[in-house]
Amino acid sequence: HLIIQVSLKEMQIKKNISVVCSVTGTDRDVQNKQNLITLLEKEGVFVMPSNSCATKLAAKIIKGGK
Repeated sequence: HLIIQVSLKEMQIKKNISVVCSVTGTDRDVQNKQNLITLLEKEGVFVMPSNSCATKLAAKIIKGGK
């Protein structure tokens, strides 16, 4: 189970933090991939389709969008 003790949105606003990830699995898994993606996006997480895409986005954010 995913337990979010501190709202990611609040953390991002207060500390200017970006959270980027990718989710591995299927909708038939116990945690249901799409439900997890929806939950993460609702909390302000950038959910990318692959680890490679997540890494590229994180690098772009670190570089200030360049």
